[in-house]
Formats: sequence, structure tokens, C-alpha cells
Amino acid sequence: MAEFLRIYKNKTHMLLVVIILLVNGIFCFLQCNDTQEITKTGEELTAYLESYPEYVENTLENAKGLQVLSLFSKNNSFVFENIQKTVKDFEKMQKVRPVYGENRGIVALWGFELSDFLLVGYGIFLILMFTAEQKKGLCLLTFATINGRSKLCFWRLVILFLGLMGMSVLLYGSDLLVVCSQYPGVNFSRPIQSIPEFMKCTFLLSIGQYYVFWVGIKFLAACGICAFLYAIWGFIRNGFSMLLFLLVIVGEYFLNRFIGAASLWNPLKYLNLYALLRGQDCFRTYYNLNLWEKPVGIFTGQFTCVLGFLLGMFLLGLIGHSSKPLSGSSLWSRLWDSMVRFVQKHKPIYPAFLWEGRKIMVTQGGILIVGILFYLAFSATFQTDYLDFRNRLQSEYYEEYEGPITQEKLQAIRALEAKYTKRQGACQRNIERIRAQIEELASNGMEIPSQVGASLSENEVAFRKYSIYLDGLRPVLQNAESAKEYMDEHNVVISLMEPHAYNMLLRDDVRTYHRNRLYGLICMILVFSGVMTYEKTSHMETILHTMPRGGKRLLLQKIGWIVFLSVALVLPLHLVQFIRIGQIIPYKNMQGLVQSLEILRSFPFEISIRTYLFLLYAYRCMIAIGAGLLVLLVGKKCRSRIGCLAVCFVCFLIPVFLLQSFS
Repeated sequence: MAEFLRIYKNKTHMLLVVIILLVNGIFCFLQCNDTQEITKTGEELTAYLESYPEYVENTLENAKGLQVLSLFSKNNSFVFENIQKTVKDFEKMQKVRPVYGENRGIVALWGFELSDFLLVGYGIFLILMFTAEQKKGLCLLTFATINGRSKLCFWRLVILFLGLMGMSVLLYGSDLLVVCSQYPGVNFSRPIQSIPEFMKCTFLLSIGQYYVFWVGIKFLAACGICAFLYAIWGFIRNGFSMLLFLLVIVGEYFLNRFIGAASLWNPLKYLNLYALLRGQDCFRTYYNLNLWEKPVGIFTGQFTCVLGFLLGMFLLGLIGHSSKPLSGSSLWSRLWDSMVRFVQKHKPIYPAFLWEGRKIMVTQGGILIVGILFYLAFSATFQTDYLDFRNRLQSEYYEEYEGPITQEKLQAIRALEAKYTKRQGACQRNIERIRAQIEELASNGMEIPSQVGASLSENEVAFRKYSIYLDGLRPVLQNAESAKEYMDEHNVVISLMEPHAYNMLLRDDVRTYHRNRLYGLICMILVFSGVMTYEKTSHMETILHTMPRGGKRLLLQKIGWIVFLSVALVLPLHLVQFIRIGQIIPYKNMQGLVQSLEILRSFPFEISIRTYLFLLYAYRCMIAIGAGLLVLLVGKKCRSRIGCLAVCFVCFLIPVFLLQSFS
């Protein structure tokens, strides 16, 4: 009980929980992006729902057809039993009837990985709090007490699992509340197959039941990952344990990403820690693993794997932390000390500027922080496509009339618009005349000739055709007329071009911009918070001030790293949006004047679009440098890195989020 109170009444712990929930809620809100194609909606969703029974029947028919082939009919073989299992799994899906409804919130959560990283990070923080006696040199004293061995280890593992359980409820519960507020009307009683991404799911679950199982799998995976770290820390009580942990987790990521589903090594793709933490394959993919010539479903394999792994790590943790902690006696300790001595002896003497960078990026974990946040930002941007709202004919008209706007070109567009309007009006009059004729024949009890009905249908089709033509042409005409007015007023020549990619980048896709900006801000806060506080916590500040290079020169070196890292961190986060939009909707005529874009027609300087974008990203880099210097200033006033983090999150992150939410 005392250990439980020591952990959960700790002020740093309580502050961390608040920060985790705050950051998670902010980015979950920004994950709900209407400009991106999250899932099928409207007619596409209706078509999927209507085709689902046919998909099940076709799958069953194909599986039963394979049963009669001699090649696949060998009893007790994996192929034969796999076919049998497929038939059994899909037969129960024949009674499933998907229901139309709001699906975007659930699919948005499926791709939101920040909660997973925060959950594991919270577990690692708890494990680091368990090492308090090691940092204070009290390991032997703790071990000598009655309850300081296996009993203490057992209760620490219990505290770890309870903490992860509570954090899972808070994180994924808040995620659900956020997406339900952004996409209201989610019916959790519908079958999970109502979501197109779960078409291959063979579990008879509702959306609500799926979410509970999904969170449960992630909780067990986080417990397994943290228990693994705690277990190896019991045997290797130095930097080797964290290095080994990171190597294993990174290796699991690469196994899941790069092993193909049809590979002989596919169990390593699905039965690993990263796949368990993602929790995607067991519900979205129908695939039976070949385990000792027996077909095993992904969910069954993963659930059994994580329970077995968790139990094994629990026992290893008890064994490792129950052994006597003698410093320098183990093979790992001697190996670690030898490696440190070798590095210290042979490492080159770097300038003070490079040592400052090493302290920021290596000693304080800057590389790890940057890597995780870059992965989250890039994966959130590239995992979905942007919705292309363009009218196909509108794109064709822009391509046809692209180039400098002249009076002749404007007259040609107006003439075409008048032509389509005239023909549409003629069709409308014909439709009204024929309908009046039909009503007259019907009132007189006369039979309506087939030619009359055919003429009505023909005119209705023509009316819709010209409506589509005008819907595509009128925005082009409006843009051209606005541009011609600007040209006459300012005596410059601007071009007519398709603006959709630029509109998406500069106006429509604001949530991706805000999300990446917040990722950059958080990255700078986490990386720069220890720049000034490191010397204070290590009690070296006074000594540094007595040295010739420990005053203004050291401060200038710190500022230099702040400037360099601010640009290096923020610029890629903003450019990834530019690149992603350009992959889907090409940018046109970047050498044209910026006033060629209707949204920038009031811009006071006549520069090219390319120059404008360069200045825009340079301005964002300057803002990032200013934010980095503010973090540096806060760190100079704070005594510890935790205090600097708290002040920066409250004073910088929350106001920025509120400002962009209500702007």
C-alpha cells in the first residue's frame, strides 16, 4: 500500500497524467478531418451494404468449390483444414445484415496511434519510478528488508497493470467522446461489418463490443511491453536494458511492416508486440496462421500469444528483481562498464558546440522524441487520401482555358456559358410543355403515346447534362471575371489556373496544418525543456559560470542549437502536407503570380506562387524559432525539466490549441 501511495500521490505523476490526457484529446480532435477520405459515405456506403451478402456468398461458394478439388482434399493437411475453417467462419456471417450509419469516428480512431504511444510511455514512466532506490543507492538496504524482494516486485507489477488499465480507460474513453462529438449519431449496436473496413471480420460483434475488445487487446499488449522492460531491468540494471528494449521494439515494428502476409514467416508479422499494440489485424483481416499444420485465426493467436508472453514476463520480473542487486558483479554490468570505458578512452574531443548538441539529442533523449513524433505526424498524414471535390468538367475547362487571361478568352467562356444556358432553358421549356400535354391527355382519359414519354425522358437527360456542364463552367467563369477585374484595376497580367491544390493547402486542410504545428510545438517543448535545466539538476550551473566558456559563449551555443533544431523539426512537419496534397492533386503553374489564386488576390505584393510558398514556410520557421527561444527562456527560470514542461504546456500548448479551435 505504501508503494502504491508513493507512486500515485507523486506530484510529477499527477502532472504527467494531466498532460497525457490533454495532448491526447487535442490530437484526437485534430484527427477528425473532413477534407480527408476516412471511409466510404453516402452512395458508396449504400453500395457496400447492398453488396455485403453477395460477398459472403461468393466467399462460401469459392471455399466449398475448393473442397471438391483433389489437390486440396487431403485430410489433416493445413490447406484442407484451412478451407474447412473458412467455410465454418463465413457460414455464421450469412445472418449478418449491415446497417447504414455514421462510421467516420470509429475509422478515425482506428488510425489514431498517439494513444498507443502515450499508454506505453506512461507504463515506462511507472517503471522508472520503481527504480527510485537504485538512483539513491538504496538497493541493498531495500533488498535486506522482509518485504523488499519478491513481495515488493509483485506489488509493483500489480501497480503497473492497474495504472495501465486506468490509463487505457482514460485515453480510449476520451478518444471515443471526442470522435462522437465530432461525428455525432454513431449507433454502437450495429454489426461491426456495417463499416466497410471490417468487411472481412468474421466475429458476430456490434461496434460497441468491438471497441471493448479492441481496447482490451491494446491494454494487454501495453502490459506485455512494459512487463518485458521491467523483467530485463531486473537482470540488466544499466543502460543495456533500455538499449535492448528499444532494439526489440524496433525489430518488432520492422517485422510487422515488411513481412508479407503470404510469407513463410508470417507468424512473426502478426504475433509480435507491435501488431498487438496496433490491434488492427485481428478484426480487419481474415487470415489463418499455419501453426504446426493447424489453421489458427489471428485474434486467437494474438490473444494466446499476449497472455503467454505476459505471464512469462511476470515470472521473469519476479525472478530478476528477487535476486541480490550487487553492483558490478554481473556479466552485463562488467560488459557495460567496459564499453563505457572504451568509449571514453577512444572518443574524439569535440568542440563545445557539438557537445551541447550531443547533450540535447542523445543524453536527454532528443533523437527518440523526434523519431516518435515524426512517425506519428507522417503516418497520420499519409494513411488517408484527400477527398477530391473537383468537378471533372471543371478541371477540363481549366485545362482548356489555362494561361494569361485576355478579353477574347473571357468572351469565349461567356459565350460557352450562354450557349449551355440557352440549351438548358430550351430543355426546361420542352419538359414543361410535354408534362402539360401528358396531364391534358390523362385528364381526357386518353392513352399517352410512347413517343411523348420518350421525348420527356430525352429532354430530362439533356437538362441534367447541361446542368452538369454549367456546374463545371460557372466557377471557371467567376474566377476569370474576378481575375480580369483585378487586371484592369492593377494593370498586371495574371493567369487562369486550377486552384484546387492551393485551396486545399492554404485554406481547406487546416486541421492537418494545425495538427502538424502542434506536433512541432510539443517536439520543441520536450526537446528544449532540458537545455537550460540540465546544469541546474546536475548542480553544475555555478561551476559553469566560473569557466571562461561557460557564460555568454555557452548561451550563444545553446541559442544556435535552438535555431537549427527549430527549423529542422518544424519544416519537415509542414512540408509533408505540401507533398501529400501534391501527390493527389498536382500543383499547376507555380511560376505564375500569386494573385492568379482567388484566395490570394488581395495579397499586396506581386510575386510568384513559388516565392509566396517559400516565404510562407520561412515565416513558419521563424515562428518556430521564436517558440523555441521562449521554451529556452522558461527553462532558464525553472529549476527542473518537469517544471519547464508543465509551464510550457500550460502557457503555450493550451492557448495555441484554443486559438486555432475557435478561429
